[in-house]
Amino acid sequence: MNTAAPRVLVTGASGYLGSLLVQALAQPGSDAGKRRCACIIGTDVREPPAAARLEGVVHQILDVRAPGLREVLERHAIDTVVHLAAIVTPGPGSNRAFEHSVDVLGTRNVLDACLAAGVKRLVVTSSGAAYGYHADNPGWIDESQPLRGNVEFAYSDHKRQVEELLAEARRQHPALEQVVLRVGTILGEGTRNQITALLEKPVLIAVRGSPSPFVFAWDRDVVGAIEHAVFGGPAGAYNVAGDGALTVDEIAKRLGRRCVHIPAGVLRAALAVLHALRLSRYGPEQVNFLRYRPVLANRRLKEEFGYRPQKTSAEVFEALPSFARPRATVMTRVRHDLNGAVALITGAASGLGLALVRHTAAAGARVAALDVDRAGLDALAAEATTRGHEVLALPCDVTDRAACEGAVAETVARFGRIDWLFANAGISHHSALAHTAPQVIRRVVEINFFGAVHITQAALPHLLARGGALVAVSSVAGFSPLLARTGYAASKHALHGFFDSLRPEVAAAGLTVTLACPSFVDTAIDRHALDGRGHAGRHAARVVVGRPLAAQDVARRVCDAAARGRSRVLIGRTAHLAWWLSRLTPGVYEALMARRMRAELGA
Repeated sequence: MNTAAPRVLVTGASGYLGSLLVQALAQPGSDAGKRRCACIIGTDVREPPAAARLEGVVHQILDVRAPGLREVLERHAIDTVVHLAAIVTPGPGSNRAFEHSVDVLGTRNVLDACLAAGVKRLVVTSSGAAYGYHADNPGWIDESQPLRGNVEFAYSDHKRQVEELLAEARRQHPALEQVVLRVGTILGEGTRNQITALLEKPVLIAVRGSPSPFVFAWDRDVVGAIEHAVFGGPAGAYNVAGDGALTVDEIAKRLGRRCVHIPAGVLRAALAVLHALRLSRYGPEQVNFLRYRPVLANRRLKEEFGYRPQKTSAEVFEALPSFARPRATVMTRVRHDLNGAVALITGAASGLGLALVRHTAAAGARVAALDVDRAGLDALAAEATTRGHEVLALPCDVTDRAACEGAVAETVARFGRIDWLFANAGISHHSALAHTAPQVIRRVVEINFFGAVHITQAALPHLLARGGALVAVSSVAGFSPLLARTGYAASKHALHGFFDSLRPEVAAAGLTVTLACPSFVDTAIDRHALDGRGHAGRHAARVVVGRPLAAQDVARRVCDAAARGRSRVLIGRTAHLAWWLSRLTPGVYEALMARRMRAELGA
């Protein structure tokens, strides 16, 4: 290749990877005042933002399918083309024909323009997806493996077709040097794709019997490999990925989340039904996408091409603040013990709160029990004395921030510290929104949400000092709709946003935050629920979905999950079913909920 400063045109220059590359190419060389590239042209169908415009870079709006590309190449005497333009994650309204026109026909147009304009070198970013997702893929795939793609995956199929075009051009036009980079899953600060969407889920899904390995390529390494190609790296096809791979179980462990292994047949059938009902954009083909992931070997990249990735797959993943959790919070390394600890529990005089008091005290904890029900607190204190438990009963209205601060101060004065906090106090309402006064919803939110906020803020300095455990008692309504409980569901959804956001703030101190989501618990919360006018206890017999859970059973499972530092615990078969249905088939879930709960509205 010519050793003079290259004249470079980049397609897809306004995209995520393209903007990083253009910025890197525009950097000055080692010689003072000397540019590494004699000319840089950035083309895209999108106008680059003002902040992305760099001195010395010519930005031009141009579709890779447009016939004007040749004229641009000739006008600027371009000798090197970097072709990045492709549709990786289709947006709303995209279709297979359009994606093919950009990915495949666009590449053909770029090839033809390069040949007609006398371009010397073409650098193309392909993908490991070009190898395809097949049961007979070897454990590690090198560049000698056939490119089979998958017809059912547009991106995989199109990358295979693109590589066939490139291979034919190499045979017929050897004067045009080609560097083809088959890139693994790209991760970086601004990466958003199908894989990152999977990794952001609270529960990861794997196909039973398959490790579902992932190889990651740091975005800066991909840019580095392209730069190396622009400035003289040898022609050829090379896999681009960090050393090593991570299985989905290893990823889940690093994230501190659960990984659910589902049999392939079950997952395939479920996706087929959901796709047919238009409840999911993904069909049964996604099983192979998870099951037979190509694992890219990078030996040739390092030894023949001459580029060594700066980060391994594991290092790429761990470097991302959006995914990585501080190690102190990974559940396998956390264990909170109730024996000898001090636990503060709100809503402690009845229901689940009373069950939590009994369980924690029996486990050896000293307990501060807070409630507005003074008679209930008196009964609780008498019971604790009889059983030999140390329980401090404190009247407290959690909607009053000063009262929460006073209760925390009394707890610390008595016991010297706080190790566990259970934000449990709650109230429900039972009325259709059309018949609910605004003050009813306000009252429910004040107790359920702001009550949890007040006690958390008051106790937080003590919990941080101890590296303790914070438990927010939510419910199925925290992540899914609940008929005739609009205010209740809103308050519980707010809890999730608040405590999920608090968790990374406090993780470095070793404080863990657990959201407990039981289904219907056998307590009096609904019998004491407010009606649409704010009156309590005026309802008929309670209607529930599934078998009600025993409060003592729920208390035990909540404490066990918090002891292990779990970020979320679903309790009861109904809770698990609601979790998956509300995510996979929200329309079906709402229909089932409406039919099952209609009796509560008197319909």
